[in-house]
Amino acid sequence: MLIETHTIRTRRAELRDAEFVAKVLTNENVQKYTGGVKASYEQTIDHIRSKPETLIPFYIIETTSGDQVGYLALVPNNNLGTEEPLISLLPEHWRKGYGNELLRYPKEHWMANNGEMPVTVHPDNTASLRLLERQAFSFVRNINNKFGQKQHVYCAKR
Repeated sequence: MLIETHTIRTRRAELRDAEFVAKVLTNENVQKYTGGVKASYEQTIDHIRSKPETLIPFYIIETTSGDQVGYLALVPNNNLGTEEPLISLLPEHWRKGYGNELLRYPKEHWMANNGEMPVTVHPDNTASLRLLERQAFSFVRNINNKFGQKQHVYCAKR
């Protein structure tokens, strides 16, 4: 999903972005909230380079000055029966309003096409929980993700 605001923009990830995507995916503070299989930075880069199609759902998030701050990925979530936007920012870019700007655009798109937008969030990710509530998402239920980790499901409706 290509997004451009007064402070950020997204672009499709390319193979040259493998190191940056691996940096975000393997960041210890980011992993605390994203869950999944823990792999080393080197394993992650090797995987991306050996399977470049891994980058298909990824969009690199940059500031308008060109600094890379994170990624937006559109991935299937079998528990929700739809795609879900995953926004991961490096910790040094947390609490700068990027998540708020980024979530607004996929939300508008999903709402226009589907009438509602479900998302999952780690129960300890209080900043993301507050963001969802500010953007009129409501708690629906708890689920376990494909790795068996507890997640809250929130949903925005028309």
